[in-house]
Parts: sequence; structure tokens; C-alpha cells
Amino acid sequence: MTSAIERENQCKKTIKERLLKIIVEHPGSTSAELVCLFGEAIKPRKVLDSHIKKGLVRAEQVADERRGWLNIYIAAEELVERIDETNAFRADLRWTKARRDELTNRFPHETSEALARAFSTTVRAINTMAHRLGLPRTGRPMRVRKDAHLRKSWSDAETIELVRRYPNEHNETLARAFGVTRRNLERRAAALKLRKAFGFTSYPTELQEVIKLNNRLKREIHERHKKTP
Repeated sequence: MTSAIERENQCKKTIKERLLKIIVEHPGSTSAELVCLFGEAIKPRKVLDSHIKKGLVRAEQVADERRGWLNIYIAAEELVERIDETNAFRADLRWTKARRDELTNRFPHETSEALARAFSTTVRAINTMAHRLGLPRTGRPMRVRKDAHLRKSWSDAETIELVRRYPNEHNETLARAFGVTRRNLERRAAALKLRKAFGFTSYPTELQEVIKLNNRLKREIHERHKKTP
């Protein structure tokens, strides 16, 4: 039976994992947005302090009309790779004997990318399991270098267009426009130190509405308390 301290530590670990996942998926998340998602009791800077000191998360400050200054958080490449590895490891736990047998039969004839899509996992997980099973690498088909999921070489014209459009457009829209994955686009934007315009968020529209509603309710409650004698 777990103690109260163990449950509290597990809760803190879960919150940190969710925070890191959001920062990886949404570079430039602000402290206000994270508080809206996790509640007023969460102090993002305090929770992420160890990762910031290790250089796994970068914290920067941006001006905000209502709050003065806000912290924004950006995941370092090393953190992105670590989370990818963790996801791949968890995927490995789902390898049944039937899935292993299927991989053994298909691995010599298909690319790791095609197998990753077929098995609903990552390329890293496919290659790791193939290595464990001792499957041969020679004679396998090579992946096509024009695949949109690979890192692309950005031309000067594309870079200029990205700099112009990035502050005011959603990352999903830009990824489709440039024919790359969202991760590819966000890496390029991070390398160029691009930021969204003031008041813009990269969160989906539905989540933006929730955050706006949350903020509006807080303001109404605050005003009501001020008027109460």
C-alpha cells in the first residue's frame, strides 16, 4: 500500500511529464497558458527548474499588457529526443509474439518508415526491435530522400516567407504550406529564434476557447470580490 508521500511524489512526476510533453508539442508555451491547463496551484518555473538548469528547457521572458512579463518555455533538441526514446520504449512493451513474427517477415522487404506506419510506432522502435531480434539490415530498401517527413533543406526564399508568416499563422497551417511536418517546421523556427506575435497562441482553436473562457471567469470572479463589501 503506497504512502501519502509516495502518492504525492508520483503526482508531481506525472505533472512534470505532462508539462514537458506540452512544451515539446507546443514550443513557446507561456506560463499563463500552462497555469490555465494545470491550475493555479502549479508553478511551471518551479516544476521545470531542474530541466532549465540542465539546459533541457529554455525559459525566456516576453512582455504582456495585462501581466507585465511572462515566461515562455522551449524544449531543447536533447529533451525532444529523450521523450521520443521514452515513447519508443513504451511502444516496445506492446510487442506481442504475433507482432514480432510479422516484423521478422516484413523487415527485409520494407523500409523502417513504412513499418513504423504499419505498426503505429516510431522508426526508432522498429529498428530497436529489429536489432533485438537479430534481423538483417543488408539488402533492405532505402527510404526516399524526398519524403516530407525528413528534415528538408530550406531555401532562402522559403526562410524569408517563414519569417514573414510565422508570427501570425498556426504551425499546422504553415507545415502544410511548406510540405513538412510540424516538428520540422518548429525546429526551423527555433533555429531562427522566431516567436509568435503578441497574444497569438499555437494551441488548437478549441483549447484557445477554453483558455479564454477560463480567463474571463477569473476576471469576473475577481471583479465580484472587489465589489463585495
